[in-house]
Amino acid sequence: MKSNDARILEMKKEIEVKRSEIAKVKRFAPVTNCKLRLEGKEYSIHTLSFSEAIGLLMKINSMICRAKEIDKEMNMDVYENYKVSGYTLSNWKHDVVGRLEYAMIVDKKAKLKVLERKLDNLLTSEKKTELEIDIIENALNF
Repeated sequence: MKSNDARILEMKKEIEVKRSEIAKVKRFAPVTNCKLRLEGKEYSIHTLSFSEAIGLLMKINSMICRAKEIDKEMNMDVYENYKVSGYTLSNWKHDVVGRLEYAMIVDKKAKLKVLERKLDNLLTSEKKTELEIDIIENALNF
């Protein structure tokens, strides 16, 4: 086996390890209805761009900080009880963070797929043939 083929196969193994790590991450499971009305604007968490989601998370975090300050200053329970569009601030934060994490996972999967295609194209034709024969042999031995 040529040294480049060995390096390529090693990198493909690394891609598989990263792909299996990503597969362990839970899917986005919202606790809200994902439709937030805030400051006269409606947000659909499912359709937010990455930067819009970050901006919304900043607004929610600011509200959370202020609610906790009010709780402390006035001995109230605003943080736990204050609802926006029918859900608590912590519910909204959970969903926006979950959506951001899911978007990052989708992006990582796409990048890994591109890298894997590039590596496949770099394999020598002899190695590609050997790998195809291995696949066929394994299929015959099922």
